[in-house]
Amino acid sequence: MKYNFLATYLEPAADVATNYLRETLGIPESKILIETEIAPNIRARPTLQARTKDHHIVCIEISDSVYPPQIDPMMVDCITAALPVHLYVGIPSETQLTAAEITQASKIGVGILTLGSAVHVAAPALSLSLIGVRDPVAKSFPPKHRQAITNAYQNFRTGDPSKGCSCVYDEIERLTRKIGSKAKRKNWWKASAANVKIPDFDNEKFGLKLLARFISDHLDISVTRATGLDANLLDRVPAVVGHRNESAHPANSKAVIKRDRELRTRFETATDLFRDLVTAAAPLNV
Repeated sequence: MKYNFLATYLEPAADVATNYLRETLGIPESKILIETEIAPNIRARPTLQARTKDHHIVCIEISDSVYPPQIDPMMVDCITAALPVHLYVGIPSETQLTAAEITQASKIGVGILTLGSAVHVAAPALSLSLIGVRDPVAKSFPPKHRQAITNAYQNFRTGDPSKGCSCVYDEIERLTRKIGSKAKRKNWWKASAANVKIPDFDNEKFGLKLLARFISDHLDISVTRATGLDANLLDRVPAVVGHRNESAHPANSKAVIKRDRELRTRFETATDLFRDLVTAAAPLNV
């Protein structure tokens, strides 16, 4: 492999990284680009890059520093452009690597590869098209909901945004059904429900849209003291969760960028709704 800018003493490490791309990711050597731009308006050019079968871009910057200065502008540009890039820093195996550096890399989504007789993934890289999603902050939820929100956020950031969104949608549906079930047991309905068949909120054949609408129309919030459970909030439930079955696999990089941008918005909207629903339903103790 011929390098124009890489220091000579780092070339053996770059060759090891090339073998890693070929042998581990199955990328032909002819498809591995050297010191080439990722896309227009991306300032830095990584030492190596290649496109994977799932339409992501793996970039490896070879350095004897765990966090070389060119990483920051590369990250900022890729995140701004919502590019599905997995960015790694590849360091020679003799380079000192601390636990704090691994933790910091994992936090910001940059991967670390140690390159020697074997390649060790010291920290996995996250797709930079997903890094920009807003953290829902688990501690802003009651303790019983924090694990679910944490799992959803981790799924989203680590490469499965559809599953991350789905986890939040499931929590919204579960809470909505609990609200309806308790209202049915306690008969917390307005007079308008007297001649209406009350659905079985635990039966999956009754869709969430129907259940949320029934609660919105007939729940007597004056009895429950859950004044936040009004029509404005409950009408948001089917609107948000209506996206849950949209899980087509992207056909190319442009489709990945479009999907990830849309899913970031949906994830943030869904977590906001779930937080509002949890807060409003708190007086019901469900």
